Amino acid sequence: FFFQAEDGIRDFCLSRGLGDVYKRQATCPGAKFPDSSNVCQACTLANCDKCSSATVCATCASGNLLQNGACVGTASCTTYTYNGACLTTCPAGTIAVETPNKICSNCPNYCNTCSSTSTCTACKTGYILYNGQCYTSTTCPTGTYYNGTNCVACITNCAACSNGITCDTCSGGFFKQNSLCVSSCPSATFTSGSECRNCPQDCVQCSGAAACQTCKTGYTLYNGGCVLNCPQGTFFDSAHVLCVDT
Repeated sequence: FFFQAEDGIRDFCLSRGLGDVYKRQATCPGAKFPDSSNVCQACTLANCDKCSSATVCATCASGNLLQNGACVGTASCTTYTYNGACLTTCPAGTIAVETPNKICSNCPNYCNTCSSTSTCTACKTGYILYNGQCYTSTTCPTGTYYNGTNCVACITNCAACSNGITCDTCSGGFFKQNSLCVSSCPSATFTSGSECRNCPQDCVQCSGAAACQTCKTGYTLYNGGCVLNCPQGTFFDSAHVLCVDT
């Protein structure tokens, strides 16, 4: 249970069988702060809403900025403002912006240093820099893969890959042919969803895996495939270059 002492310090009492264990927790009200004896003392610093010690302010009153533990008016800050403080230099993960007001503006996520608010130049430990942004090994952006050290671009027109040689999924409007991405399926293949699939053997144009439309020179169309010679029970139709059942 808790009880409030006269000095404003809230004590925590925990019953543990053979005796009581007490843990003093300083929760001083308002601007007050706990001294070395955990006694709440009044904060006397000008324009300070909350002190962390007798000489250091933690939070300034509205309209003021924290500067080296003290509170100064906004107009008095001639350097950079950031998170309610007046700073001489911008901290890691931010960049100094001179106009219209001198402020420290946040870099992109997980970034230590940046050349603008949208372009990172060095990421925090454990993150990978790619095209001005920071990623982890499992969050490399679309069109890239993690090679053990960096995020690396997939082959041309590829949206997802696991290496720099083959593609798993092509970008919109492209078709996967073997390990590449093409804008249209080449001769001797047909379109199946987002992939190019091979026509039957010796076929140069088809509409499906068993639906040849045009055979290679020297071959004749028969039952959706291509043959060198018309089989027994058929004859060669020279006008249409196909074998026809008798």
